Amino acid sequence: MAVAIGSSRTRVVAFENGRNPDMAFSAVLRMMNVVGLDFAMARAREHPPTLDELLREQAEEDERNARRGPPRPRW
Repeated sequence: MAVAIGSSRTRVVAFENGRNPDMAFSAVLRMMNVVGLDFAMARAREHPPTLDELLREQAEEDERNARRGPPRPRW
Protein backbone atom coordinates (compact mmCIF):
# COMPACT_ATOMS: atom_id res chain seq x y z
CA MET A 1 0.00 0.00 0.00
CA ALA A 2 2.70 2.47 1.01
CA VAL A 3 4.65 1.96 -2.21
CA ALA A 4 1.49 2.23 -4.31
CA ILE A 5 0.54 5.61 -2.83
CA GLY A 6 4.08 6.97 -2.54
CA SER A 7 4.20 7.11 1.25
CA SER A 8 5.99 5.32 4.06
CA ARG A 9 4.72 2.13 5.67
CA THR A 10 4.87 3.81 9.09
CA ARG A 11 2.62 6.64 7.89
CA VAL A 12 0.08 4.23 6.35
CA VAL A 13 -0.04 2.08 9.50
CA ALA A 14 -0.49 5.19 11.66
CA PHE A 15 -3.38 6.30 9.43
CA GLU A 16 -5.00 2.86 9.56
CA ASN A 17 -4.80 2.92 13.36
CA GLY A 18 -6.20 6.44 13.66
CA ARG A 19 -2.95 8.00 14.84
CA ASN A 20 -2.35 10.16 11.76
CA PRO A 21 -5.38 12.41 11.24
CA ASP A 22 -3.53 14.91 9.06
CA MET A 23 -2.84 12.66 6.06
CA ALA A 24 -3.44 14.48 2.77
CA PHE A 25 -6.78 13.85 1.12
CA SER A 26 -5.01 12.91 -2.11
CA ALA A 27 -3.14 10.14 -0.25
CA VAL A 28 -6.41 8.85 1.19
CA LEU A 29 -7.92 8.79 -2.31
CA ARG A 30 -4.91 6.84 -3.59
CA MET A 31 -5.33 4.31 -0.75
CA MET A 32 -9.00 3.92 -1.62
CA ASN A 33 -8.13 3.30 -5.27
CA VAL A 34 -5.55 0.66 -4.29
CA VAL A 35 -8.21 -1.35 -2.46
CA GLY A 36 -10.83 -0.82 -5.19
CA LEU A 37 -12.98 1.86 -3.55
CA ASP A 38 -14.33 4.99 -5.22
CA PHE A 39 -15.10 8.34 -3.64
CA ALA A 40 -18.33 10.01 -4.66
CA MET A 41 -19.66 13.39 -3.65
CA ALA A 42 -23.26 14.46 -3.62
CA ARG A 43 -24.98 17.70 -2.83
CA ALA A 44 -26.00 17.90 0.79
CA ARG A 45 -29.69 17.97 1.50
CA GLU A 46 -31.29 21.26 2.42
CA HIS A 47 -32.93 19.57 5.40
CA PRO A 48 -32.56 16.31 7.33
CA PRO A 49 -34.41 13.44 5.65
CA THR A 50 -37.93 12.72 6.80
CA LEU A 51 -38.95 9.30 8.06
CA ASP A 52 -40.91 8.75 4.82
CA GLU A 53 -37.81 9.53 2.74
CA LEU A 54 -35.68 7.14 4.80
CA LEU A 55 -38.29 4.39 4.54
CA ARG A 56 -38.56 4.90 0.76
CA GLU A 57 -34.76 4.73 0.37
CA GLN A 58 -34.64 1.56 2.48
CA ALA A 59 -37.45 -0.04 0.44
CA GLU A 60 -35.59 0.79 -2.80
CA GLU A 61 -32.38 -0.71 -1.43
CA ASP A 62 -34.23 -3.83 -0.24
CA GLU A 63 -35.77 -4.22 -3.69
CA ARG A 64 -32.35 -3.93 -5.39
CA ASN A 65 -30.90 -6.51 -2.99
CA ALA A 66 -33.84 -8.89 -3.59
CA ARG A 67 -33.24 -8.72 -7.37
CA ARG A 68 -29.58 -9.63 -6.85
CA GLY A 69 -30.49 -12.77 -4.93
CA PRO A 70 -28.62 -14.29 -2.01
CA PRO A 71 -24.91 -13.57 -1.70
CA ARG A 72 -22.64 -16.09 -3.38
CA PRO A 73 -19.90 -17.77 -1.35
CA ARG A 74 -16.42 -16.48 -2.16
CA TRP A 75 -14.82 -19.91 -2.21
